[in-house]
Amino acid sequence: MPLCITIADLKKLQPCEDSYRRVTVLLKKLAADKGHCFTAADAKAAGCTYDDVVWAASAIARKDDEVRRRLTYYVNDCAIKVLHIWEERNPTDMRPRDCIKASLGFLAGKVSEEDWARAARAARAARAARAARAAWAARAARAAFEQWQFDRLVLWLAETPPKPLRLPKLPAPVKKAA
Repeated sequence: MPLCITIADLKKLQPCEDSYRRVTVLLKKLAADKGHCFTAADAKAAGCTYDDVVWAASAIARKDDEVRRRLTYYVNDCAIKVLHIWEERNPTDMRPRDCIKASLGFLAGKVSEEDWARAARAARAARAARAARAAWAARAARAAFEQWQFDRLVLWLAETPPKPLRLPKLPAPVKKAA
């Protein structure tokens, strides 16, 4: 099941008119057939932006449980990819890690939606803390990470999705000098 959408189906999702026109021009360069079904990989290759693809997938996910599930895995992969930044700066705050675990547990049917939501609220509270802002701002390779995000999104929306990233081991505790 690759996420596949026609230009007509895209219009039904009610995108803003400017974005719709821009994306339509890009996609029509790939296929003259108005009924052609485009994947996320097609859209990326045509020059659509990450935001275009995320918006379309999110709009579809409102009514499609499989797409919603894949996007949840994708968001978890993004969090796992940068979790080390948080844990290096906040080694005793496990809220983001717990949220990722709860999300994976929910996707596996082992955690209730209520427990998952509670973990997500705790992770948002952690992110709102001053230390979190500093940790997220410290992403030195922002452009590389954004490219990784787009590539990972395309993989999650492909016919055969990737395996979810694994949580890294916790960093070793920092020993204080005597």
